[in-house]
Amino acid sequence: IDSPEMLGTKYRGGPLLELRSSALELIAMYMERYDDDMQPFAQQLMRTVWDIISAPGSANPASDDLVVSALGFFEASCRGPHRELLTQVMQPLCVDVVLPSLELTEDDVEAFEDDAAAYIQRDIEGSDVHTRRHSACKLVRELLAVFGDACSAVLNECIGNLVARGTWQGRDAAIVLVTAMGLKASSSAAMADSHAMAAAGSELTNYVDLASFYDQQISPELSAPGDSEIGTAVLKADALRFVATFRFHLPAASLAALLPHISQFLQHDNVVVQSYAAHTIQRILALPVAGAPSQLQLGDAEIGEYVPLLLERLCGRLGQDRRLNEYTVKCLSQVLRAAPAASQPYNGDITTVLATVLVELTKNPSNPLFSHYFFECVGYTLRLAGDSADQCMAIEALLWDPLLAILRDDVVELLPYALQVLALLLDLHPAGSASRSPAAPTSAYPNTSARTPEHFMGLYEPLCSDALFEAKGNVPAAIRLICAFLRKDPDQLNAAGHMPRTLGLAAKLL
Repeated sequence: IDSPEMLGTKYRGGPLLELRSSALELIAMYMERYDDDMQPFAQQLMRTVWDIISAPGSANPASDDLVVSALGFFEASCRGPHRELLTQVMQPLCVDVVLPSLELTEDDVEAFEDDAAAYIQRDIEGSDVHTRRHSACKLVRELLAVFGDACSAVLNECIGNLVARGTWQGRDAAIVLVTAMGLKASSSAAMADSHAMAAAGSELTNYVDLASFYDQQISPELSAPGDSEIGTAVLKADALRFVATFRFHLPAASLAALLPHISQFLQHDNVVVQSYAAHTIQRILALPVAGAPSQLQLGDAEIGEYVPLLLERLCGRLGQDRRLNEYTVKCLSQVLRAAPAASQPYNGDITTVLATVLVELTKNPSNPLFSHYFFECVGYTLRLAGDSADQCMAIEALLWDPLLAILRDDVVELLPYALQVLALLLDLHPAGSASRSPAAPTSAYPNTSARTPEHFMGLYEPLCSDALFEAKGNVPAAIRLICAFLRKDPDQLNAAGHMPRTLGLAAKLL
């Protein structure tokens, strides 16, 4: 039965490995749900699973699913009356089963170098639920929950041994193990979702000395410049992920001081390191004030001196990237939100970069997250312009042609965003000679008293077309732009003969 056809190749498992993996998943489920009935078989099952996970071929990529299922079996064993059997094998379980599963596989290293999106998705976006590393971390947390200090003593010794190896693989595994021991919640969920991290923020364990590990292993990595060598790059990414994961437990002043060091990695050759740097900066700047989630801990007063450097490196990265990296543009959006006063002097330079990127984005709007945060950045630049007529006109001049191209070419992925930006531009358009009457009521929208510029008026007829409103996603943005026209000068629309069509459209939508 152990023929090559049944076992598969080194890289792809055959039917027999798939069968064994499925059987282990079922056994793990039975161990949890029918623990009393499974008690007589528990010891023999543990021996069998141990033999499977210790077999020479278990290190091959083809055995990934089998090893994940085996780790799940041991995790399930921790939760039932069979846990006492694990006390006899605590140290070998940690050393021979957990540690090898924490190390990066060949596929992981290859993805880190050549497929950044896949690596990032597994590592910080929470899609690593069926990997050796994720399963080993879950087993670590379960062992600590059951055996506490007895297990932590073994694991802390493992951390020391991993670091003492002097290899990047050992230090990488040590950082992952410390993260698993330090957080009660899943580190991947905490990285992927700020609300999950907030919930996890008060659930640190006391099984590992996080402060000492940070000082000895993480801080030096962030302070030293990086190179393109794979081991160095992996450790930089690990250090950045560590800061993002434990950001709630580092002083705000210390986090602010880290920003120049972290921002240097925006210029790194490796896309994963670039992305993690942007992600970590964004997470730091998004930290809310305790008890006031709408307020940020770090604003102009705290990070103003670092904003020019952050903007220079983020805009430089955006301008150089040939791929649409949502982490970079999301980070830029967060900088503009957190420190508007410090960002305002650079608004023109930021908009110039955004206009260049928009031209390319209209040709290939393949990343919806990038598009969303990109137009957030555009909105912030318009907010920074405020009542400055010169800045508003300069931004309009830069964005006008790309926005028209979106409308003309019917770039459906970007159309709602383009309509909203046009509405903002119209609201902010200088009032010119037709100033507001002193008796006129104050509007929440600035500069809405002048006649609508002719180049905007040319948009109104296609704006009211039935085709535009067939896509439900366009409706709120299109109405927003129509309202901007009506606020600006309804008499002008009426004189141009547009009011009957506008009223008919309103009746249809109602």
